[in-house]
Amino acid sequence: MILSLVLTVTISFVVFAILTKRPTGMTVPPLVSANSLVGILFVLYVIFPTILVLANGGVFTWATAYSGYGSLNLALLVSLVAALSFWVGSIVSGRDSKQSRGRSAKEVAKPAKRPVVVVALILVAIGLGLKLYIVVLNGGLQDAILRLSGGVANSTDTALLDADSIGLRTTSGLADGAATWLLVEAMRSHKRLLPWVAIFASTELLSFLTVGKRLALFLPFLAIVLAVQQYRRRLTVRALPVLLIGAVLFGMLSLFARIFVPAAVANAPVDLESVSYSGGGSPLLFYFYSLEFSTVEMISVCVQSAHDIASLFPSYGDMIVQTNLAPFAYTVPRSVWAGKPDMFTDFSYAVASVVNNADIADSTVGYVPTLVGTSFVVAGVPGVIIGFLILGALCARVDRVFGRMDWSSFRLLGTAILLMFVFHLFRMGTVAWTFLIAVVQQYGFLVSFGILLACAALWRSGDSGNLTGRAWSKRSAEFSAQAAPR
Repeated sequence: MILSLVLTVTISFVVFAILTKRPTGMTVPPLVSANSLVGILFVLYVIFPTILVLANGGVFTWATAYSGYGSLNLALLVSLVAALSFWVGSIVSGRDSKQSRGRSAKEVAKPAKRPVVVVALILVAIGLGLKLYIVVLNGGLQDAILRLSGGVANSTDTALLDADSIGLRTTSGLADGAATWLLVEAMRSHKRLLPWVAIFASTELLSFLTVGKRLALFLPFLAIVLAVQQYRRRLTVRALPVLLIGAVLFGMLSLFARIFVPAAVANAPVDLESVSYSGGGSPLLFYFYSLEFSTVEMISVCVQSAHDIASLFPSYGDMIVQTNLAPFAYTVPRSVWAGKPDMFTDFSYAVASVVNNADIADSTVGYVPTLVGTSFVVAGVPGVIIGFLILGALCARVDRVFGRMDWSSFRLLGTAILLMFVFHLFRMGTVAWTFLIAVVQQYGFLVSFGILLACAALWRSGDSGNLTGRAWSKRSAEFSAQAAPR
């Protein structure tokens, strides 16, 4: 146990160094950046789960066969290597250069062009209409609530969404992208926030109701927190405790909403006391010892059973292809590729298969080992070092925007999208899940962002043309006056 405590404290110091690293051009480290996001993820998925295991006497909740301080220490050692590698990568790539100094710029808070706002409102209307249509088409509000819980939906024979409804649900993300941009733009230009907050809240509530996944809300809320930091109040890492508490509360409340609300509608009581890891029915222990915070356990599984996990794939090359390349093919419509597979095998399902000693085809829930675990399975400790050196370098490059660019609402949303990729890559650990969650499931949001960006560029170029014409007319008049005989 003593070694576990020493390793946990050491990792905490490294994470503190990550969190307090200042991006190029800034005097204080911001609360939200690519660098600080990875530091926060180390806290949530390494340090905090380790504290939970230590409080449980070294006993694992999900990977019980791997319990013990020795198993925990292996996970902590690999996590320490990952944190140090990320820190080194961010330091080396984040060094300032003479070419990059003095490029920061402040943007004048001018309101967005009215036509762009009108287009955004139209996108919100279209997206909200699609969300409501999905609810009505698939049994109404009650069935939508029941579908929030897979167990309740099965017990009440509530039909799940078919492929067409899922496609409409993805397209309805147009409203999420536009509503987020409208609120961000209102914060940037210091407009009244109440109407835009109401539109944003209504959109995200309907999104949660139709999707039923918390991760679908991550990008919009990340963009809002980033907007608060850049436009309203300078947030630094001193506010980290508040952010961590808020993140935990959001995760816990959204999980309870998916469990207790459908159960109440179905008149099906939820007995937390029957859950072994709830400590006699404690809602806090039920959430803290859920799969969400089992990541250190799964890292330990990856370290000790890397060969068993890799052997579930036909070959090493097939493992790389399936977990990092194959998901890109899922963007091809089935009408074009009739033989497109219905599913693919990811590391998280392979880990669940090893933990439960079951066939991988029978794994319906994935156990996430984060990038720490997946990179170890791929190439051992060298894989962890290389993976996190690259991640640190990439995050340092992303963070250069915090000291160098003007913060228009579009650039802020673009930065939020990049941070979303960092989040999913660290949490899921493969390009496969990162692509599916950050791109495929966010098609509507990304398309909405692209439409608004194109509209803004179109009207900006039109204004530039008008200004050029006026300037040319003025210059011609001056020339004519000078040439006139006196």
